[in-house]
Amino acid sequence: MVTTVVEVADLGVAAFCDELFSSMTRSDQRRWAEVYVRGLVSVPGRKSIRRICDDVVGWRADQCLQQFLNQSPWRWEPVRRALAQHAVAALQPKAWIVDDVVFPKNGGSSVGVARQYASSERRMLNCQLGIGVFMANEHASCAVTWRLRLPESWDNDHVRRSRARLPEDERSLPRWQHILDVIDELAGWGCTVPPILTDACDQRQIQPLVRGLEKRGLRYVIRVPENASMFDSLGARRVLAETSCRRPKAKWLTNLSAIRLPELIGLVHLSHQTDRDMARLRDEFGLRHFEGRSYAGWHHHVTLVSAAHAYWTLQQLECGSDALNVV
Repeated sequence: MVTTVVEVADLGVAAFCDELFSSMTRSDQRRWAEVYVRGLVSVPGRKSIRRICDDVVGWRADQCLQQFLNQSPWRWEPVRRALAQHAVAALQPKAWIVDDVVFPKNGGSSVGVARQYASSERRMLNCQLGIGVFMANEHASCAVTWRLRLPESWDNDHVRRSRARLPEDERSLPRWQHILDVIDELAGWGCTVPPILTDACDQRQIQPLVRGLEKRGLRYVIRVPENASMFDSLGARRVLAETSCRRPKAKWLTNLSAIRLPELIGLVHLSHQTDRDMARLRDEFGLRHFEGRSYAGWHHHVTLVSAAHAYWTLQQLECGSDALNVV
């Protein structure tokens, strides 16, 4: 069970949002962004637009907030860049951890929805699939950027693409390509790249990811199937076997041959921190509560959820709170 979100000071949220949303060109966009973040932080239970308006605005402003979230043309990339800069300064991350996220859905109109296998749930679901990148140290982690993984069935479905306002160049890509693309994006923002951690136990293609990371000169620790036997062909210099009480026995493929084994195990255990924070995002900060169907709306929502969680995390770090490690 995750902790209850703490009450936050109005001036602290306002100052945080002023800086984070400075790229938004219109004052009404910045105002509604702050309203949404306040609601995600403070409204208990489901973070519906109606409940956020009732609790934060005090009047029925559903249409205005809905328009901001789903139709307003503000760009999420500058917000994520500012968020990443906050995370780098506060956390001095020891790793970037790429984690999968599942959004269960009813119907087939929401962008990217399909009946597909969700590896984190170990079953077939009608859902959207995404990945988030967390900057993590041993005390906390923050998700700073996201990708929506489109199923192949959406590539040529012009009706659904039009309804979801899906950009023409957005197509189905393998998970490893999303990972490389998002790392390139973060590196392009001037972020120094620490070791990359991800779980590839359910992935058919591990070689392209490893080769892409090697080509970029990046360090990595990748969880691979226990019976995987392709290590020599990948050129990796170490395979670390691990048995965990939280996960089945696993192997981790890495090129971090120069660090001591306890440090390497410490990096692997950072994934437990992101497990906790992904649970917070899902259960306390409304990650799965998005009610719209558009591509832009999805990206706006996950960006603002990240902002709300980052604000809470930074407050907890400043206070030295134990809530960060409570599950």
